[in-house]
Amino acid sequence: MTSATWYRALSPLALLSFLAVTPLGCALEEEPIEEEMVDSDSDAISTSWTCTVNQIKTARCQETIADIRAQAGAVGRSEIIERGIGWLEAGILYDRSGSYHDGYRRDCSGFVSMTWQYTANPSTAFFPPFVNGKYAVPLGSFDDLVPGDAVNKTFRNPYGHVMLFAGWASADHSQLYFIHHSATGKPVSLIQVSRAGLGDFSPIRSVNAPEPTTQTPPADDQTPPDDTKPPAAGCGALLPGQSLGVDEGATSCDGRFTLIQQSDGNLVLYQNGVGALWSNLKNGTDSRLTVMQEDGNLVSYTPELAPVWHTSTNGNPGAWLSIGDEGSLIIHAGDKLIWWSGTGGK
Repeated sequence: MTSATWYRALSPLALLSFLAVTPLGCALEEEPIEEEMVDSDSDAISTSWTCTVNQIKTARCQETIADIRAQAGAVGRSEIIERGIGWLEAGILYDRSGSYHDGYRRDCSGFVSMTWQYTANPSTAFFPPFVNGKYAVPLGSFDDLVPGDAVNKTFRNPYGHVMLFAGWASADHSQLYFIHHSATGKPVSLIQVSRAGLGDFSPIRSVNAPEPTTQTPPADDQTPPDDTKPPAAGCGALLPGQSLGVDEGATSCDGRFTLIQQSDGNLVLYQNGVGALWSNLKNGTDSRLTVMQEDGNLVSYTPELAPVWHTSTNGNPGAWLSIGDEGSLIIHAGDKLIWWSGTGGK
């Protein structure tokens, strides 16, 4: 009998009795008992890089935090990631004694429950693949992960563990960022992990999480324009490799709409005589340059070239941005529309 299927041999009554007295996962519902992974999270999942409160001021940590914030913002998951970063920056320590912070257990599933804003403190035993639909649902593959999702350990022997997915560390999805609570006495950490090292984990999504908005669908009364070729006149577009510096703009071909990289860090789409229609909400940051990259990603950078925001459309070489005459911003990849600002439309 394998470790993954031993519990199937128990009758329902016996299984309930066993759960009542045995700390199977991070914790059982509201119990303040958490099973830590091992004494070292690097031993457990082969992290290639780690950031904790002790390294939080380093350039690598700050750049990575800016990157995951940008990825989360691009899919409408900023609130989840900001809650995780809050515990990271505060250096909240893992504590098996039943200690709580902000109303949540200081353990792996308590941390994830906090970011997902559950009223309960479910354990890894109540996440997929063990329980589907109550607190989370399974995803088809790791490629379906977006910031604010999670991975849960598939086998509960010897321990359960769940980690918050914070973003992709590589365009080919071979490297991932997670924020998690790992072991007794250790602070919350931001880690980089190889996908090849996640064989014991399953991708999951909170039932509370907003649907990702990377490829924003049109509203019922709107349809994004279907032009798939850049305008011949050179207006109304940012082509691969083109960029906007401070106070530089790109204007629609009819001259009514302008996308501007402002000095306050905000990338804003304006309509003449109306005002702002859309922005990437990065005012107050050090964002000073927005680039339509060759890989298909539209990215805003600091002067030190640290990413602040992006559309998470990398992996689409040759994609370009249109500033439409109807007030839209759209990234085109061949005949596909892979990102839309949600403004304009026919």
